[in-house]
Amino acid sequence: MLLWESPSTDPTYNLAMEEVFFTRKTEEMVFLWRNAPSVIVGVNQNTAAEVNAPFLAERGIPVVRRLTGGGAVYHDLGNINFSFLQRCPEQPALGRWEAFTRPVRDYLCRLGVRAELQGRNDIAVDGRKISGNAQAVRQGRILHHGTLLYQADTADIAQALRVRRIKWENKGIRSVSARIANIADFLESPLPAQDFLAGLYAYFAAMDGVQEYTPSAEEEQEARQLQREKYRTWEWNYGRSPACGFTVEQAFPSGLVEAGLTLKNGRIARLRIRGDFFGLRPAAELERALEGTPFAAEELAARLDALHPEEYIHGVSAREFLALLLYQERDGAAEEEKGDTDEREREGY
Repeated sequence: MLLWESPSTDPTYNLAMEEVFFTRKTEEMVFLWRNAPSVIVGVNQNTAAEVNAPFLAERGIPVVRRLTGGGAVYHDLGNINFSFLQRCPEQPALGRWEAFTRPVRDYLCRLGVRAELQGRNDIAVDGRKISGNAQAVRQGRILHHGTLLYQADTADIAQALRVRRIKWENKGIRSVSARIANIADFLESPLPAQDFLAGLYAYFAAMDGVQEYTPSAEEEQEARQLQREKYRTWEWNYGRSPACGFTVEQAFPSGLVEAGLTLKNGRIARLRIRGDFFGLRPAAELERALEGTPFAAEELAARLDALHPEEYIHGVSAREFLALLLYQERDGAAEEEKGDTDEREREGY
């Protein structure tokens, strides 16, 4: 079995290299990696339904889609990721969680952490989730990867993946709420995240038959190409999203505004604006002008600045209408929903 730790914290590079290992190599492999702050969404999810777009835009946090199913997860340098790649001649192969989570749990137990498999694909301590796992099968190979929340910023997890309560009619797979915890909270003498990762690497390196590995020049080249042509593209990370619909509304001083949107391939396929507001021009013109626009903060902002929505919805600026479409929390909304979010964090994988 080959063992490699990525020197990069770029999520697009790490996911690209993981795909190269998954689709090109025949050997069994363990791959360890960390990402800089980023949101990683499942292959079947609608990105717009999972992320707090204004927060991510403000922080410059990228969203990257992975190859496996499951829910959205927030990564930072306090989160350790592990990938197992093996042959799986039997079918179906998905669902063999215990075989892959056992060595990770054994390492945690050595540190005095009482970890156990919980539910379908989580590892938990005292009922609190510390790891989520996901799998994919392709051409007789299985990819199993998971997170280890070690010293992750739980406040950023809640902000990045928390969305305003809106009505979704979503055909994508939604994340599941879960109570989470950091592994460091269960250690008598917590180590820095990098030292925890080094210990995990040494644990695998000491196993029989494990050989430390460095990717070849060809693998590096292929990963860089995938990084450019796939994992850094809007088409993969947003455009691949399944169709969904949702409705948002907000009471402005000039009246109630309700926007019903249908998204397809990450773009606005249909928009209907309703409410008791007044306008100088028919709202239907604004609806038609926004159809086809990518549902992403920068593209929407530029389009709205050019369209002047205050002409269609009196008293509502381009910035305010953008916040409505992106279901950004109004002032005070965080306090209104605080009791609902303190114990609810998105599922990782």
